[in-house]
Amino acid sequence: LARMIDTATGWPSIMAFDAALMPLSSCIFSDEERVAYCDALLHSVSTILPQILARCPENIPKAKESEYFTSPNLEFNTEIYSRYAANLLYRTLGSLPAVVRNWYAGLPNTGMQIVSKYIRRYVSKLLVDAELNKVKVANQKQLKADKLLKIRVVPVSGEVVAEYTVEETTMRLSIVMPPDWPLSVPSIQIDKAIVPSEKVKKWLLQLTAYLFHQNGSTVEGVMMWRKNVDRDVEGAEACTICMMTIHSTNHQLPKV
Repeated sequence: LARMIDTATGWPSIMAFDAALMPLSSCIFSDEERVAYCDALLHSVSTILPQILARCPENIPKAKESEYFTSPNLEFNTEIYSRYAANLLYRTLGSLPAVVRNWYAGLPNTGMQIVSKYIRRYVSKLLVDAELNKVKVANQKQLKADKLLKIRVVPVSGEVVAEYTVEETTMRLSIVMPPDWPLSVPSIQIDKAIVPSEKVKKWLLQLTAYLFHQNGSTVEGVMMWRKNVDRDVEGAEACTICMMTIHSTNHQLPKV
């Protein structure tokens, strides 16, 4: 497929790239394999994405934007090619956000403006809604029994809020999706952390790096943050006098 993508032109190479995306929609990869596979598609994305964008429709009616980009069902009419390109663009941005961001960052200023204008106008809101929906589904199915971790979404602001209770204090993680997602990364904030600020900065860096470089979903990012919290809190030495005391102002564990 990689050879066909690189050597063919036009629709044959675009369809070969579409075939290369298919494994990403399944669960056949480990985290390491998924990262390696996504990285291997970087050159293909830089080759194919301009061709896909050039074939995407313009001046789409507001009422039909979701249909054009998210519907996999294509009717054989005069719009089939442009609709296929629109749907493939949507799936590429959703499956390879970090790879697309890497390609976008290397564009000249004029190219960045053109790409940003189109994606922000038509695709970003749809992708953010899809990402928030993934969080809702995971919260209802996988995380429903978790009494310590509570996750909610705020569709109006594109925000995911995770509240995790540790040592009788609830820490709050806020992830706000940008209006030009995935061309920009989400803004992340942690409140009421029970560890020193240095570790909070470490969590932020780890989560930002994960979302920026590894094509990870927001739900996966939240779970990674929770694992980091558990590891760092469990690593703190217990004090026989003030073992369970948490500072009332900064919510940190005592320094021993």
